[in-house]
Amino acid sequence: MIFEDIDLAAENPSFTARQLTIETKLFPFLRKRPIKIIIEEPVIYYRMPEETKQEQPIFKLPSPLLFEQVLLRKAELILEMGNQSFRARDLKALWKRNGESFNLEAEASNSSLILSARQIMSSARLKMAIEGRKQELKVSRFLMTETDRYLQLKGTIKNLSDPEINLYGIFRFPMETIDAWLKLPFAWKGIVTSQGRLAGDLAAGIIKVKLEVLIFNSMSFPWGKPEAGWKRLRA
Repeated sequence: MIFEDIDLAAENPSFTARQLTIETKLFPFLRKRPIKIIIEEPVIYYRMPEETKQEQPIFKLPSPLLFEQVLLRKAELILEMGNQSFRARDLKALWKRNGESFNLEAEASNSSLILSARQIMSSARLKMAIEGRKQELKVSRFLMTETDRYLQLKGTIKNLSDPEINLYGIFRFPMETIDAWLKLPFAWKGIVTSQGRLAGDLAAGIIKVKLEVLIFNSMSFPWGKPEAGWKRLRA
């Protein structure tokens, strides 16, 4: 079955797509679920309300868990959560269900990230791999890269109706960008590389960063022990 020019009439979340294809086997009515959903050029927008109720799902759209596979092609995804936001363009994603759990792999040629009202990434390549079950996500890979910076994360996100973040990662940024964020005295130039923990409550707009090692222009400043499974950065 093929549906074209889809537009779900809702402001939040909103969903449009050029085409949606449902692929099934020869006797689809004997199956409880479609085999595969292919969505061409979807645009998905979601803004988290300031107050959320845990018993309410984060999306009112049909859950991908209803299907065995969902494939997005040339998608655009916009998520806004207080003073945090994420956007991905030219996104290709594959969602696979396995019982009550799922796997998601995605990549995009252009993505942006804002945390605590600060522009972290503006035009980055994205690669992502996530495993999920009910209200918990395990981030195996989240990598955003630009010419002068990168951000790599892994960890967990719990309670999706009111997300609690616990991620561990590595980042590399030009010092001029950090100087602008922190409004440091004097003029700073160079490259800062670090690893540490990113945690917080998105609904409350709280993001905390704990660094374990900081490298500035090849000078290393260790601040703690690295997470198990991660190697200490070297100058």
